[in-house]
Amino acid sequence: MKTRNFFIWATVLATASLTACSNDDENTLTIHRTFPADSIIRVATNVDNLKTRAGMTTNTLTSFDLNITNPKSDNYSYTVKMKNENSVWNAYNSGTLQQMLWQDSSTPVSVTAAYLGGHDFTKEELTGANDATLTLDTDQSTDENMQNCDLLGMATTSVDPSHDLTTDGKMKVTLKHALSKLKQTLTLGTEFNMTEDGNNNGTDTNPITSVYINGTKVNYTYTGNTMDVAASTDATPSKISAYGTSYTAGSGDTKNAVANYECILVPQTVDASKFSVIINMSNGKSYGWISTEAVALEAGNQYELSLNVGKGTVTMGSITASDWDDQGSSDLTTD
Repeated sequence: MKTRNFFIWATVLATASLTACSNDDENTLTIHRTFPADSIIRVATNVDNLKTRAGMTTNTLTSFDLNITNPKSDNYSYTVKMKNENSVWNAYNSGTLQQMLWQDSSTPVSVTAAYLGGHDFTKEELTGANDATLTLDTDQSTDENMQNCDLLGMATTSVDPSHDLTTDGKMKVTLKHALSKLKQTLTLGTEFNMTEDGNNNGTDTNPITSVYINGTKVNYTYTGNTMDVAASTDATPSKISAYGTSYTAGSGDTKNAVANYECILVPQTVDASKFSVIINMSNGKSYGWISTEAVALEAGNQYELSLNVGKGTVTMGSITASDWDDQGSSDLTTD
């Protein structure tokens, strides 16, 4: 049991929970010994899903960059842009449709893939010869912007066509989320339900106008063959606006309004007293939460931070963290 202290400023009633979760039990692949009679490389793709994640999913992914390296022949090596057209993944080279072929049914190839909205990965970036230098968008207040921030990758993987293909003879490309995800659940005290003139409709619509995450760096590098992400050491921390995913209105003195927000962050460790959340309200007031200990964000993890926001009191709760792989959790007490 590890004790962590946090400093709460402004008039906040904050109960914090931090969790990380995984979904490795989903999207499992059944391997069959099937090889296409025409030797054409066909691709089946899925995105490892994070529950409650606003960002890229298998259904929203429409393109990605793919490198196939055949160690025996450059004639059977490819760097292409894959596009989903009428539920079929087609390969394009410089805008021209390209047919990709297996050399034979027994020669393995090395496969690497990546996706990031607005960025075309080169062969060198995919294979790790050069790192991709990238910048996270600080405006993530819309679903589209969040999707464009969601870096997906598949580290270099050996694929043997003799036994690694799907039932219908396709090469499976599974893309994983390479950055970190922070979900914020904001529970408003019932006092927000009452307006200044005494009406009980103060939370019929979301009184939160914006939520910002402060203290993380947005410039980073990505190594395609290993999916390694590194925040730039000389970058200045930025303020990131979060995306409101859902809202439930409160009522009277028994039902609290709850607002959910999400954002994508670059994996990194933020120094003590540098990581904070700012909540701006429609009445012009702002509420804030600061961690007085270092905050570690790991690649591929989704975290959950729950804050109970009240108008006049401050209380602290527990912080929980669970490993993405096993869905387990551990309780961390706070003073």
